[in-house]
Amino acid sequence: MAKANGELMCFNPGDDDPDSALEVPDGLGHIKRVAVGGNHTCAITADGCLFCFGSNEYSQCDVPPGLGLVTIVAAGNEHT
Repeated sequence: MAKANGELMCFNPGDDDPDSALEVPDGLGHIKRVAVGGNHTCAITADGCLFCFGSNEYSQCDVPPGLGLVTIVAAGNEHT
């Protein structure tokens, strides 16, 4: 989820502790949009950069070089 201050937090739905946040990469800055896939998350920063993290079994976290600025992102079980 993107909090009002732009901070990104991810939670583990299988964990009994609702306060257990999953690791989010440092330095993302202010987040504008978030897309959640099966086992990965993608976030668009305030300046339009796309970052994806989590499971990369199907290369779903590999952001293409030279993609440029992004305004919207969608994620599925094994794709972004």
